[in-house]
Amino acid sequence: IDGAGEIRIFLQLYVPMVLPGLITLGLFTFNSNWNSYMWPSIILMNTPQKFVMAVLLRNFSVLEGENYGALMAAATITVIPTITIFVTGQKYFLDNLAFTGIK
Repeated sequence: IDGAGEIRIFLQLYVPMVLPGLITLGLFTFNSNWNSYMWPSIILMNTPQKFVMAVLLRNFSVLEGENYGALMAAATITVIPTITIFVTGQKYFLDNLAFTGIK
């Protein structure tokens, strides 16, 4: 730390300590926005080409009726990005959980 400038101190000390919290916040924010249903269904009522995945999945279930195989395939495709984001950020997410238990 002796002789290091403010930018180097920030990058080598503060960023590694804050990174797990920022990635956890990013995971939760992405998951919240990806699974949002009510607001996009209100705003995008007449523009089906801009529907988000949750609204598309609901419309698909209404159109398909009791075709549960196709509905489960659509639900699996909808969940894949969330699982991918969680698996890539899992190390930082678990680091953040472990860090919160330290007093």
